[in-house]
Amino acid sequence: RKALAIAPDLPQAHNNLGSVLLDSGDLEGAIACFGEATRRVPDYVEARVNLADALNRAGRADQARTHCERALRQAPGFDRAHAVMGQLLGSLGDDGAATRHFREACRLAPDSVDYLYSLGSSLQAERHWDEALAVFERVLSLDADYGYALSGALLLAKATASWARLDALSARFADGVRRGLPGLTPFIYLAEPDATGADQLA
Repeated sequence: RKALAIAPDLPQAHNNLGSVLLDSGDLEGAIACFGEATRRVPDYVEARVNLADALNRAGRADQARTHCERALRQAPGFDRAHAVMGQLLGSLGDDGAATRHFREACRLAPDSVDYLYSLGSSLQAERHWDEALAVFERVLSLDADYGYALSGALLLAKATASWARLDALSARFADGVRRGLPGLTPFIYLAEPDATGADQLA
């Protein structure tokens, strides 16, 4: 805000303020800032993708799609644009197209655990469970404490009868519960035979 008071025409400052507001949950404030950044510099791809992300989080997926498509025309190799497009297509129920964009995001940034997790979740939504499980395990190989991927892997190991994987995943999940690891899905734990009532409550 101080930067904008000094230089109100600075598009980067509008974009950066929008990012802070987005992280703090002020979606409309973020949308206004990203919109101002793109108004001042129409080919500011990063700000346009941020605008699409904020619009999608605000439940305005159709508007978000217009901005994301424009960003991808301008910068087809921008990994985050593909990831945001995947998120909004998933929110519109087009899981197949979402998966294609997540695959491209992962191709462009193969070690991004967030992109990989999104790909796994999209594959799970398409009921490609074996591949989704493999992707979640790839996430865990990069970040052993990625709780959402651990939850997904444990669920899919049961769904696909992958018994050889199950004991290790169950043990990791139980350890994560005891360590307060974020991202663990509580209802999966209800089906764990060795979980105590205290563990389930935690």
